Amino acid sequence: MDDEGWQQITDEATDIGLAAIKIGIMSTTSKLSFKALRGINSGRCALTNGMSNAWNLIGAVYYLAMEYGYDEKFETLVNTYYPYECTCTEEIANLSKSLGSGKRVRTVMAGCSEKV
Repeated sequence: MDDEGWQQITDEATDIGLAAIKIGIMSTTSKLSFKALRGINSGRCALTNGMSNAWNLIGAVYYLAMEYGYDEKFETLVNTYYPYECTCTEEIANLSKSLGSGKRVRTVMAGCSEKV
């Protein structure tokens, strides 16, 4: 694993953990302008920022496990957990779609960085 992988895992886990907030925002903001949506998403990202940065701790634990020869066990745990996280991410997206959020809103709320 590398830093980008840890970031992706924790960002997705944060989105899953705070799905109610995200879905609530997405289902009530469909008529707002693009700039207003980006402003609301920035506020949401500010709330979730601390949890999103937990990847640093997970990466540190991984490197500690690597130092003592437990990296394969750690990777096995991550590889076991991650498919469930992906499934939840898809289910949250489908739920927000069924609650009426449009593609434009889902695109803006997809993540907290310009890269996403």
